[in-house]
Amino acid sequence: PIYRQLMPVPFSMWRPGSDDGAIPAWFSPQSAMIDGRKTAFLICYEQLLIWPPLVALSTNPDVLVGMSNDWWARDTNIPAIQRSAMVAWARLFAVQLVLSENL
Repeated sequence: PIYRQLMPVPFSMWRPGSDDGAIPAWFSPQSAMIDGRKTAFLICYEQLLIWPPLVALSTNPDVLVGMSNDWWARDTNIPAIQRSAMVAWARLFAVQLVLSENL
């Protein structure tokens, strides 16, 4: 299946008022069946917001997957903040968590 990001990064990925760039899927909860388990996804920037996790978790997934490309921020607190946020969402909604980071 094709996954449409809930909230692409404004101006770099999503360009409001332009036909170029990613199109947000703000109100389109998406999940995929992976190995028989309903799986929701949060990509990088979405992990630091409130709306994307709420929409993603509204599908009642079994697993939450967080993917991030933080090589540019590896010497900052950003990767740790993202991990903490994802752990908190997974605990709050009682779902298993899988994290993938490019540091």
